[in-house]
Amino acid sequence: LVDRDGKLWLGTRGGGVIRQYDGGFAAVTIENGLKCNEIWALAESGDGTVWVGTRRGLNRITTSQMPSASKPDQGRGAGSPQMKISTVDLTESTICPFIKTLMEDHLGRIWVGTGGGGMVLVQKRGNRFETEFKGLAGEKISHIYQDRGGAIWVGTLDKGLIKLYNGKFTRYDISNGLSCNNIDHIMEDRAGNLWVGT
Repeated sequence: LVDRDGKLWLGTRGGGVIRQYDGGFAAVTIENGLKCNEIWALAESGDGTVWVGTRRGLNRITTSQMPSASKPDQGRGAGSPQMKISTVDLTESTICPFIKTLMEDHLGRIWVGTGGGGMVLVQKRGNRFETEFKGLAGEKISHIYQDRGGAIWVGTLDKGLIKLYNGKFTRYDISNGLSCNNIDHIMEDRAGNLWVGT
């Protein structure tokens, strides 16, 4: 992930999140408040918050200017007052804490795809975040994308491509022409064509 300040964020499979700042890189781990050091998804929302999907839950990281560090490999600055790490509780909306993919929609809401517990919508209400189960129970979700028309496209690991529009789900799979039911990536080009990687 490259954030709005041009800084790089890297998700690792055991070392937490590595964040670039002026002077080097710093690690953000469970010692700083992450739910888990195994990172599967990163997304930045419009307010600059970085959302972190881990194998064991969802975190939010809000930052201000990071201090310079002469020894970035020691993670200096990762747990400083300039970085706040909080957890968003999804237990009321899904039984699966394994976060596979994250997306911010046109309204600033965060869509969360899980590895077996369907899809959850997270939105801010006053000073708190509310979660809402959006369906596809049991689905292993690999990617979520919103097209310019507002439709939500959901890629799954073994059941094809799903479109959510006006509250209705439509599924596309190999019987509709997909080369494979395992969806890896979804993207729309400038002409409005949807491209699906399998």
